[in-house]
Amino acid sequence: RKEVRIDPHPLTGFYLSAVNAGPLVLTAGEVAIDTSVPRFLNRFDQIDDEGRSLPYGRIHEEKPIMVESWHVYSRLKEYVEASGASMDDVVHQAVYMVNPDEYPALERIATLFYGSRLPPTTVVPVLGATPYRQATLEIEVVAVTDGG
Repeated sequence: RKEVRIDPHPLTGFYLSAVNAGPLVLTAGEVAIDTSVPRFLNRFDQIDDEGRSLPYGRIHEEKPIMVESWHVYSRLKEYVEASGASMDDVVHQAVYMVNPDEYPALERIATLFYGSRLPPTTVVPVLGATPYRQATLEIEVVAVTDGG
């Protein structure tokens, strides 16, 4: 059975960010859009949470894919937790990337949400990840809850 435990996506009332299907939590693809404006996020100074400080003290250059990844994983974490699971319960992620060669930078951010062990991951090269032309990344995850 399908159960919706969270509000519809802020960009549109007919788009669900996540649903529960028995013990599974299935998220829709998420992109780096600040829905309060809406605007595409590609710089850490646009982030309003602890992710804003990620580039401080680093010798490597800031990459937009890292900002996109932080925002997307932050949203996915919210959806998964609102659905009764945690990021530790994620059993698969699908990562749609315009530039798959940037995966190592994304992976660095992913470890901040998953720890040192990422779930099985499918990386899919795409020409465009979203109607927002600037976005180069979309991620969806599947988690398993202990209930049903």
